[in-house]
Amino acid sequence: MTLALALRDRGKSTEMLDELLAAVKAFPEDHQFRMTLAQTLADRGLDDEAIAQFREMIRLWPNLPDPYNNLASLLARNGQDDEAVFLLRRALQIDPAYTEARTNLETLTKDRPGSPGSR
Repeated sequence: MTLALALRDRGKSTEMLDELLAAVKAFPEDHQFRMTLAQTLADRGLDDEAIAQFREMIRLWPNLPDPYNNLASLLARNGQDDEAVFLLRRALQIDPAYTEARTNLETLTKDRPGSPGSR
């Protein structure tokens, strides 16, 4: 991952993505490589590809809360609020102290009918 981050810092994002894809392929059991890949894809606006990576993380590591939160953020950005709420609630089931997921859930539900804080 050090090479990928060095490439990112030098502005070589295409090479960085290639390195991350190679790392995910070489070390499929390492969730950090896949997380970095998914976040990089999301940062580049490649939402469909990032969503696929986060879904794969959830399939492979269902007890990690971060992929649920990150996938929820992407889905909410794309107007899929109901699924995003479900995923954020799942992240909080896994880790009730996950502040970022709680904040995202509150933000997403504050104006929804029937939710706390709605009008």
